[in-house]
This record gives sequence, C-alpha cells and structure tokens, in this order.
Amino acid sequence: MSTVTECWDGLQNRFAGLRRHIAKRQLENELASIIRTVAGHKRNKIPAGAPQYCSLWKVADRRVESFCATYGADRGEIEAQIPALKELHDLAQMPHTPRKAIQVAGGLVTGVVALVLSGFAAGIIQWLFQLGMNFAHSLTGLL
Repeated sequence: MSTVTECWDGLQNRFAGLRRHIAKRQLENELASIIRTVAGHKRNKIPAGAPQYCSLWKVADRRVESFCATYGADRGEIEAQIPALKELHDLAQMPHTPRKAIQVAGGLVTGVVALVLSGFAAGIIQWLFQLGMNFAHSLTGLL
C-alpha cells in the first residue's frame, strides 16, 4: 500500500506535467500570434531593423525565457521547433551596410574621375603645344 505522501507526490508530478503541457501550448499560441504579426509586417514591406520587429522580438524572447526558467526547458530545443524565431531575431537586427560594395563603388568612381582628369590635362597640354607650334610657325613666316 502507498502512503499518503507517496500518493500526494504522484499527484503533484502528474499535475506538474499537465501544467507544463498547458504552458507549452500557451507559449506556442502566443508565439504563433507574434509570427503571424511578423508575416503581416513583411507583407507590408516593413524593412528589417524596424521598431516593430524589435518590439515583437523582445516580447517573444521574454516569453521563451520565462518558460525556460519556469519549467527548466532547453531554449535551443524550443528554437529548433519554431524556426520562425530565428527569422524574427534576424529581422529585429539592423541590417549591416555592405561596406565592401561601397569601397568597390568608391574605387570605380575614383578611377573614372582620375581618367577624366588625366584626359583633360592631356588635352590642355596638347592645346598649349599646338599654340606654341602655331606661334613658332607664324614667327618663321615673318622672317
């Protein structure tokens, strides 16, 4: 026969499992609502790094963190089951400027400007040379 303590512990374990199951379903529903909201923002072409995504990410992060702390769950497992959380995290981050592309574009513009200026300088030198030659030719015609 089981003692009262053993029966009580069994009931507590059963209810703890039930509470965890209900809390997990509630977390999934809350995250699904957040993910639907994110999908709506994406359809409206809201850019990555916008305050809407940051706010939604903070709410989702707090909910997942609270669940993990309360029930001792593995956050990595939850994120593996809901890959949209990674996408939301990426959308909440400010996009990095493509510095390499800017450097390449700057190099191309600099090269084009250098070629144009060198062509302009060559034209001026040629014009001065022709001017000198014409002046010399006119001097020889006078003698």
